[in-house]
Amino acid sequence: MEIFQMKLTDLIEARESNKIEPVEIAEHYQRRIELLNPRYRAFIIYAEDMPGKVWKNEKKKKRSKNLLTGIPVGIKDNIATRDFPTSCASRLKSKKNNRFNAFVVQTIINSGGIIAGKTNLDEFGMVPPDSDDVFLQTLNPWNPEHIPGGSSGGSAAAVAAGLVPAALGSDTGGSVRHPAAHCGVVGFKPTYGLVSRCGLNAFAPSLDQIGPITNSVRDAALLMDIISKVDKNDPRLVRGKRPNYFGDLEQDITDMTFGVAQNYLTRNIDPEIRKIVLAAQEEIKKLGGNIREIQLPEIDPVKITYYIIAHAEVFGCLKGMEKELNGICFVEDGINNRLTEANSSMLGSETKRRILLGGLVMDRIKYYYQALRVRTLIIKKFNSLFETCDFILTPTTSYPPRKIFVRNDPVSEYTSPDFTIAANLTGRPAISLPAGLTEKNLPVGVQLIGDYFKDNLLFQSAHQLEQAFSFPYLVEQKKNQAGQK
Repeated sequence: MEIFQMKLTDLIEARESNKIEPVEIAEHYQRRIELLNPRYRAFIIYAEDMPGKVWKNEKKKKRSKNLLTGIPVGIKDNIATRDFPTSCASRLKSKKNNRFNAFVVQTIINSGGIIAGKTNLDEFGMVPPDSDDVFLQTLNPWNPEHIPGGSSGGSAAAVAAGLVPAALGSDTGGSVRHPAAHCGVVGFKPTYGLVSRCGLNAFAPSLDQIGPITNSVRDAALLMDIISKVDKNDPRLVRGKRPNYFGDLEQDITDMTFGVAQNYLTRNIDPEIRKIVLAAQEEIKKLGGNIREIQLPEIDPVKITYYIIAHAEVFGCLKGMEKELNGICFVEDGINNRLTEANSSMLGSETKRRILLGGLVMDRIKYYYQALRVRTLIIKKFNSLFETCDFILTPTTSYPPRKIFVRNDPVSEYTSPDFTIAANLTGRPAISLPAGLTEKNLPVGVQLIGDYFKDNLLFQSAHQLEQAFSFPYLVEQKKNQAGQK
């Protein structure tokens, strides 16, 4: 087995048993990134000498090993790093390096990890995943003609292609879970407030959460143990002791109840995805779990509520960048100034559309307040559901990875079914894990939603399901062995 085919936990075990040296790990991934990143475009920028960094770190610490010593981790390019510029994949952002690392980045460095580089995303994390309105188009390692999903598509593609064993993304409405499903990897969104957002360029602060993308549930749990430490500089962070996510994975799911919403499976979703979700229900029964039919809130009002809140908050976040935006568009500006030719070359069309919608919402503030009231009703509905369920099972996406094309109908993004945004609106943890392949050999993910601060139980159930699915991760397949030497 080659180094890139090993899971994060396997790499750590091999290094701890002296079967492989930290510098050897870094050298292998350095060569692989240099060879394959031009093909998949997962990284906007990457480190040029990871082995040298490992060697220097080992020399300083006299070869003492931390948990992630020698292991490279990709960082989404909306998370601040001192050694790399943070552009948010936008022409507007300064190309200067930050003066500090985001808290999650620093926790990885403190654990001995190497920052491999900044992974690609849709502009500011808000461009639809199948649009060509992007700074750099990342390709799906399963099939380069298809999208990797967004907005953390660079992180998911990097992990799926074996450019790094793990990466971080941010999730506002499914931006970790969507690309994880499309790229056949695991994507986890923690309970809101469990992971520090300090250093994250916010899209919508009440919805955003940083989460891991990995090639197994065990790897995601291990990375959560590292990044979920208490940060005194994040006022929204929940204080208190965290559970051991990685240590409790082997608990079975006997007598656990999984809610399944038939109203979500009868929506306009791809038949192959419906088939895989139904197969997942059967696997749950075989493992001793119970299936309970539930009625989730209808997707349309949930999605409308999400977009009103998200657009209003992104408008406020980008207004704080007024100097960088050079007068793009704010409430006090006239409509002509909002749509000038000068602005058109600086921002993508979807980004401008969302800023305009956010300005419209804030100009009619009653809609924003009404959306907050509806959000409270959605939270109450989920609270009642979790009185009778331990988890909720849904598709992650309503369609397999689409082909890359120019989309002429932006309205379709706002009207298609979306199963991930409810977890962001309610602040609950959710995980996407690969459950099967379509006839065209494209990955499909299923989503599990858990209750507040039951992230450890969510990892346990996902781990048991992952073993039952026996999904063929791309890094384990022979066809992905380019650049292994």
